[in-house]
Amino acid sequence: METNFRSFLKTEGINAELNLYAQGNSTAEITAAGLNLVKVKQLLMKNTWWYETSNS
Repeated sequence: METNFRSFLKTEGINAELNLYAQGNSTAEITAAGLNLVKVKQLLMKNTWWYETSNS
């Protein structure tokens, strides 16, 4: 999953900080906005990867 996600970000030219957490279930935190957020959400839905968003 990490390799696919990093490859996607690079291919799409999305500048992002991807933080991976190894404790418990594998999780990642990414900050994105606008069209980049839409692209990331489309990838997550396409691969049926769970995600949640926050409005901070």
